[in-house]
Amino acid sequence: MFITTVKYGELSSLKWVETPLTYYKPKVDADLCTVCCASLNFLDIVAATGQLPLDYIPQYKNSNIYPGIEFAGYDSKGNRVMGITPHSSLATHTMVELDYKIPVPKEWTIEQAATVPVAYATCYYGLIIRGQMKRGESILIHSGAGGVGLAAITLALSMDCELADNHIGNSRDTSFERMIMKETSGRGVDLVLNSLTGDKFQASFRCLAYNGRFIEIGKADLVRNAELGMIEFLKNISVHAIFLNYFHEDFLKKTGDGKRTMQLLKDGIASGVVRPLPSSVFESHQLEQSFRHMTTGKHIGKVLVKVRDEKEHNVCKITSEVSEIYFDAHKSYIIIGGLGGFGLELANWMITRGAKILILTSNSGIRNGYQKLRLNYWKENGISVIVSKENCLTLCSTQNLINLANKSAPVGGIFHLALVLRDGNLVEQTKENFEEVCNSKYKTALNLDKVSREYCELLEYFVVFSSQLCGRGNAESSSYAMANSAMERICEERKSEGFPAVSIS
Repeated sequence: MFITTVKYGELSSLKWVETPLTYYKPKVDADLCTVCCASLNFLDIVAATGQLPLDYIPQYKNSNIYPGIEFAGYDSKGNRVMGITPHSSLATHTMVELDYKIPVPKEWTIEQAATVPVAYATCYYGLIIRGQMKRGESILIHSGAGGVGLAAITLALSMDCELADNHIGNSRDTSFERMIMKETSGRGVDLVLNSLTGDKFQASFRCLAYNGRFIEIGKADLVRNAELGMIEFLKNISVHAIFLNYFHEDFLKKTGDGKRTMQLLKDGIASGVVRPLPSSVFESHQLEQSFRHMTTGKHIGKVLVKVRDEKEHNVCKITSEVSEIYFDAHKSYIIIGGLGGFGLELANWMITRGAKILILTSNSGIRNGYQKLRLNYWKENGISVIVSKENCLTLCSTQNLINLANKSAPVGGIFHLALVLRDGNLVEQTKENFEEVCNSKYKTALNLDKVSREYCELLEYFVVFSSQLCGRGNAESSSYAMANSAMERICEERKSEGFPAVSIS
């Protein structure tokens, strides 16, 4: 299970829900780890509270909120580990790529380990790799009592930066600018590690010295497209936006920055530079309290959620509060009538719930730009989508469709959305119109039922979309009502014989 906001932007709706890891299969480059402690980061807060559009967070795009990008616990071999994930580490179990998994030192507790990965990785990536920080340089570190702030101070001190009492200012207003200019005799600092917004963002920018580097780890001003005083660039400065959540994206993997950052982190642990940070620990049932505590900005170090006890890591007392449907990425799913408006929405919903292989049927095929747009977008995001014109009105056609799907992956679900409407008073109905309506619903369902029993051994879902008309009736809709009613009888028979079947009216 993991946590998510049932209602976007409302912390009161944070709940434990079931995860797609129901369908977990071992991977060569990743490991399924047991989470004991997970750490909150401001990315989790701004996403969960709705302050940041999900389109700006690659791992949340067109999806739900799955907080947690770091954890500490045990890997599949029982070793104590900590790691960084793209999302969903605030969970009972999480998937971590091997490059981002680190052994926990013997002298550290699991709680201590959970404070380390993201804070120090952010500093190593931002200050060393992007900022090219050199020994003895000066640096302005904002929010110095926070997790990243404390990690940055630790790293800066290890590189011979000087920290005196008169070097400590206030990051809740712009008074730090006067302090910086006074203490540096008007020169400014070599690096700024910034997380402030608005006028404080602008003041931080003005604190840079000649050849300075501005390391931005916040997102608010970037999302708002805030203006930046261009005259400051006359000082030959550079600006770097640091988003650790891009480490798992392919384009950043190619640069090797992710691996380099993790190696610096491992070296820092080995040399003793990297040390655990102070933390506030909340229990697994205190989700809202933990998030609200972090929104105050008054915490020191990290905010942790304890998922289970380190000594009894094989025991998890959390129970799911919300049941969710997820789909197996290693199975194919057939949607009859999948290119219609309803079909495209159902397909997109299934994709956000884990489906990777879809077979969509349509008598007329792709007809408009919106259909092309959806199909191209899915394919660009690694989804296999096959469009078929098999109408399933015959057993042969149905067999062809099932075979087509099985060639890609075993069929895991069949969703029947097809319909034809030929409304009219019963006395005015023709045999042809009546049969056309019934065939699109009932005959198609009957053929799918027969063929799937024989050729879909791993079928989990057999879903037909019916109508309330088959129970309530409607003037001029007798054919449509009968077709749906007959389709529901098929579902009842399947259920009585132990086959999956759901009718949605």
